[in-house]
Amino acid sequence: MLVAFSVTQLVARMPTHEEASGLQIQPGVPVVRILRTVYDTEDRPLEVQDTLAAADRHAFRYEVAMTDEHGPGRR
Repeated sequence: MLVAFSVTQLVARMPTHEEASGLQIQPGVPVVRILRTVYDTEDRPLEVQDTLAAADRHAFRYEVAMTDEHGPGRR
């Protein structure tokens, strides 16, 4: 299996009461859900990462190079 590409989706929203409690954030602080799926050259998912972060404590930067000895991934 060769990693070809990944898709990352970021969604900002207000947290549930349980999420706010677990993240120890104050009322009114939004969260960002980051859902990242890594695919192989056959478009099959290899890995899924689902993260919830307090929006007031994080900055996001993505640099993704998916290459191997055969060159860059399909996309």
